[in-house]
Amino acid sequence: MGPFLFELNKYVKNREECAFSKSMTLYRKFKCSETEFYLYKLNLNHIICFPALTSTSSVDINFEPTSLAACVNKTGNDCVKVKLILKYNHENGNISPGIIIENKKAEDKEPISPNSGENEVILFPFTFAKILSINSEVKYGEEIKLVNLELIN
Repeated sequence: MGPFLFELNKYVKNREECAFSKSMTLYRKFKCSETEFYLYKLNLNHIICFPALTSTSSVDINFEPTSLAACVNKTGNDCVKVKLILKYNHENGNISPGIIIENKKAEDKEPISPNSGENEVILFPFTFAKILSINSEVKYGEEIKLVNLELIN
C-alpha cells in the first residue's frame, strides 16, 4: 500500500491539472442498510476514514447505483438512500487528497473515466473527513439522507 500511495501522490504533484488545487464540493450517492447507516450517525462530529479508493463526482448528478452494486452491498427495498456531500477547503501547500479525472484522457486519447458525464473525482485511500451534519430530504417521494462532511488534509 505504501508504494501505491506514494505513486498516487507523486502523480498528482507532477500533474497539477489532476490535483485538488482549489476548494471544491464532491458528491457520492449510494444505498446501504439501516445498520450500516448508523455508523455515520454514531460518528456525527467525529472524523472517519475512507480506507479505499472512493469514487465521487464534482457535480451533483442523478446517479443511481448499479444492480451489481446492489448485489454486492446486499441492499434490497428496505435500504437507506444516502448522499455524501464532501467539502474540500484548499489551502496553499495542501497535498491533494485525490485525483480529478472528470474529462481527462489517457495517452491513447481515450477517456480515463468510462462514464464521461459522471465528472469523476477519486479520493485516495486513507482520506479522512469530519461528519458535520446529517439531514434528510424527500425527492420524488423518496427520503434521501444527506451527510455533510469536511475533508481533512
